[in-house]
Amino acid sequence: MPSRIAVLIDAENISHNDYPDILDVLAQYHDVNLIVIYGDWEKPSLQKWHAIAVNNEYKIRHQTNHPQAKNSSDMRLIMDAMDIVHYRQDIDTFCIISNDADYIALCDKLHESQKYVIGIGYRHASDAFIRACNQFIFIGTQQDNQPSLQSQNDAVNGAIPNPKKLLERAFDILPDSDGWVHLGGLGSAIRKVHPKFDVKDYGHTSFKKWLQTMPQIVEIKTNGSISSARLRKQRKSDEQRLIELVKNALANIKDGKKWIPLTKLGQELNKLEKGFATKQYGHSTLTKLVRTMPSYIEFREDKNGNSIRPKK
Repeated sequence: MPSRIAVLIDAENISHNDYPDILDVLAQYHDVNLIVIYGDWEKPSLQKWHAIAVNNEYKIRHQTNHPQAKNSSDMRLIMDAMDIVHYRQDIDTFCIISNDADYIALCDKLHESQKYVIGIGYRHASDAFIRACNQFIFIGTQQDNQPSLQSQNDAVNGAIPNPKKLLERAFDILPDSDGWVHLGGLGSAIRKVHPKFDVKDYGHTSFKKWLQTMPQIVEIKTNGSISSARLRKQRKSDEQRLIELVKNALANIKDGKKWIPLTKLGQELNKLEKGFATKQYGHSTLTKLVRTMPSYIEFREDKNGNSIRPKK
């Protein structure tokens, strides 16, 4: 899982209403070192973003967008990103939160510098921008935007199926040959189960990379240029494993009996289980996941973000 992340938020391109979704995504990563928010803060429409930045002590970049200087905030974000590349050697991953095709060239430059690029935005984001990222994660509350991290049980009405259930159904229709199947054959089986299957819906650019994000569900082996996969044998139910994982994460957190930020739990879960992702356990966000554990976890929500503590 990528670490040492710089998060750059294009506030003029993303609604403040989706800030909780952004936090849930970032909670799945190990080490967010820097968060910077860009915008013309003279605009009334950006004042709630400004309040979020101030309350959380994020860095703020102001750029007035005069008619003669269109996309000034975009240019400031791009210049800052290149400064980070040159002066912050500890940063190896960039998370660009936007929908804008103006960042395609930036993504190319970051790749040239051996940086990993995560995009976060809406489903109407520029296709070219989505392809330019190593990984693109969809969020959103807008009516024209299907929330990216939602968990779906069935492929109905164009919904995105839960990946674990999708893989299980695909393996069920394949011939039993000690469980291993060529990736091409597995891909064909998945499309029989879900004809509209596209790895981009899960934020990935290749089928193999998508499978590699689910080491708890599927094993992959490569022989020369040929890769095969099979389902892992589950010794415990997903629910049991998840409860144990969360309990261990809380036990490892210092002052774990006090209220702790939900993001801290996400970081600890990722330490304990490499590649941890809430969608592997059938939940769209970390917030929704912990809310299914009222017997073990108390949940609190306020303007500064969500927090939890073990239930007494």
